[in-house]
Amino acid sequence: MYAEEAFHAAILLYYAVVNHYVFYGINNAHRLLGRPLDDALVNRMLSGSPTYYTGWNLAIQELYFILRMVEHLLKFLSIASSERLRRWTRMILSVFVAPGSCAVVFMFWSVYAVSPGLVYGDFLDDINPVWVNHAIHTNVALIALLELYLRAQSDDIWNGGFVRGALTFAAFLIFYTITS
Repeated sequence: MYAEEAFHAAILLYYAVVNHYVFYGINNAHRLLGRPLDDALVNRMLSGSPTYYTGWNLAIQELYFILRMVEHLLKFLSIASSERLRRWTRMILSVFVAPGSCAVVFMFWSVYAVSPGLVYGDFLDDINPVWVNHAIHTNVALIALLELYLRAQSDDIWNGGFVRGALTFAAFLIFYTITS
C-alpha cells in the first residue's frame, strides 16, 4: 500500500547522500587533488559545473521526488486536493525527468567512451568515489525509468502527453546546446 511512498522517500535519502559527496568533493577539490587554490584546471572545472546538464538533471529529479512526497503528504493528511500538483509532477516526469535522464546517460557515456579526459574522468575520480559518478550519470536513468513504470501503474501517464513532453524536452535540449 505504501510501496510508492517508501520508494520516493528512499530515493530522496539516496539523493541526499549523493549531494553530500558531490558538495564535499567540490568544496575540497583543491585539497583532495593536492593542488593550489589558484590551479586553473580545478577552477575551470568548478566554475563550469553549474552549466552541465548533468547537474540540472539531478536537481530536476530531486525537485520531482520532493514534489511527489508533498503530494503523498497532502493525500495522507487530506489537507487539499493534490490534483494540480499531480498534473505538475506528471508534466515534470514526462518532459524533464525521463527523457532528460536518458539523455544524460547517453551523452555522458558516449563522450566518456571516446575520451574520458573530455569529461574530467580521472579528475573527478580523485574528487568523488566512483559510485558517485554512476549515481549522477547512470542511476538517474534507472530511477527515472522505474518511476515512469510506477507512475504508469497508478496514473494513466500515456494519455498525459508523454510524446508532447518528449518533444518539449527536445526543444529545451536544442536550446541548451546552442546557448552553452
